[in-house]
Amino acid sequence: MDSEDTSAAARGRIMVVDDDIVATAILRAQLSPHFEVVSTNEPTAALALARESQPHVILCDINMPGMTGDEVANVLSEDEATRDIPIVYLTALLEPGGTGLLDDSFGGHWGVSKSAPLGELLRVIARALQ
Repeated sequence: MDSEDTSAAARGRIMVVDDDIVATAILRAQLSPHFEVVSTNEPTAALALARESQPHVILCDINMPGMTGDEVANVLSEDEATRDIPIVYLTALLEPGGTGLLDDSFGGHWGVSKSAPLGELLRVIARALQ
């Protein structure tokens, strides 16, 4: 592991679950300078990846084929190894800056627009980490 990876890991690990490969790549690029980022484009693989990587926060798309974000959150919450990991829902249905509209709308999970500016995304992640 190089020194950049080590410093990112020291700042926390984020897991991204999104079936959209482009969205995942964008989030990885945005967040990698700030966190260690692991990701999957297969929602059915989310539990195994979360158990293996033990992220500090999970960013999870809401609308995915195979498993919805709610279904992923339910599976994670039922597993002893992952139940305490905060989940932030990603949605394309909300404009950037509308994050406050999603507070507690999803069973106590936060939400953020997929097109949110990096500063907004980082603020939501910081709230989830508290």
